Amino acid sequence: MKEITAGMIRREKSARASALGEPLPPITHVGWGDEGHDFDTGDPIVPSEDTTSAYGEFLKKEIDNVEVNGNIVSILVTLLPDEGNDRNVSSCALYDEDGDIVAISNFRPKIKTEDDTFEMTWTEEH
Repeated sequence: MKEITAGMIRREKSARASALGEPLPPITHVGWGDEGHDFDTGDPIVPSEDTTSAYGEFLKKEIDNVEVNGNIVSILVTLLPDEGNDRNVSSCALYDEDGDIVAISNFRPKIKTEDDTFEMTWTEEH
C-alpha cells in the first residue's frame, strides 16, 4: 500500500478544484519552527514532499490577514514580540482549515528576542 504524503493531499485538492470546481479550503493558520536549517552550516533545508508541519514547529496560530487583488493573493503572518523568544526561527508553514499544510518556507535562522516582530508575506498568483 502506498503511503499518502502531504504533497499528494495538496495536489489532490488542487486537481479536484480545477477538474470538479470544488472549492479549496481557505488558508487559516501559520506554523513557526526552529529546525528549518542545517545546524552546522545554517543553510535552509529543502522541504520534503511529505512534510506535514513547519520544521521544529513551536507555535501554530491564525493568520493575520489575507488580501486578494485580481489574481494575486497575499497572506500576512506575524510572530509577535511575546512569541518564540530565544529561538532560532527558520521555518514557516501555512495550513488550510482542514489542518493540511499548503506551503512551507525554510530560511537561514534568525534569533527571535522580545524586542522583535517577525512578519512574512506570502504572495501567490492564480
